[in-house]
Amino acid sequence: MVERNAKEQERASTGDSGTVRGVPGVQAAAGKDREGDPTGGTPHENFRTPIPMSDADLRADMIEQGGIGDCWLLAGLGSVAQSDPGFIREHLVLNEDGTYTITFYKDGDPVQITVEASSIQNPATDPDENPNFATIYEKAAAEFFGGDYSDIDGDDPQRALEAITGNAAQTERELSFAEIQDRLDAGPVVATTESGGDWNPFTTHDGDVDNEQIVANHAYVVTEIVDGRVHLINPWGPDGGLASDGHDKVGDIWLTEEEYRENFSHISSVPAPRPAKER
Repeated sequence: MVERNAKEQERASTGDSGTVRGVPGVQAAAGKDREGDPTGGTPHENFRTPIPMSDADLRADMIEQGGIGDCWLLAGLGSVAQSDPGFIREHLVLNEDGTYTITFYKDGDPVQITVEASSIQNPATDPDENPNFATIYEKAAAEFFGGDYSDIDGDDPQRALEAITGNAAQTERELSFAEIQDRLDAGPVVATTESGGDWNPFTTHDGDVDNEQIVANHAYVVTEIVDGRVHLINPWGPDGGLASDGHDKVGDIWLTEEEYRENFSHISSVPAPRPAKER
């Protein structure tokens, strides 16, 4: 049974462009702060501030996706945090009134989004299900990308990288490890997996995921390549989860180049997350 839990629903699908989306071809308008919090995903529950913001708290493996199909966003966020935790601290500010202001970018220009210190039921959290930077970014992104949590239920990792960093990102297919390493040397990198077969009518990939430990139609953070193997982190969190195909998926995985090519299709990358207009 497909439940309203991103760990068990595989909500995000990948198209030939590398887009991870819930509904193909639909993208909400982005770049505006609206009065109040984003709609949808009730109830909103208040939590204590401040959220932890040390380097140890701002890592890709400190993100656990909740009930929204926003792996595209969380993988992008995790890759930026992994690359430069100081960037996240500069762009997520606790205000004196207890609200948070997150700076996103639209066409390279900063857009500040202010939200209450509260979350929907089953939000993105840390692995212990405590609110963290991903909780706030997810909520602010819902506001930024349209004003409702449904507006971030499926989209493109490239779009997330550009909105978070302010720099122009790119999505490419069939990269070698040497090429992926070049992208890692330059900044954050996200990989998206192949389709999961006939269950998803919107996918147009040439192949399917072969490894039962890997989530199909999903975005992963790429952290490093060591001794001929690439390390990828699943935004479902360190413990992974049970997918709709009945198989347990791991929270992170090391793959050879051949194994990577059998399961992953696209790389989205962006130069170092220091916006050009701030350098």
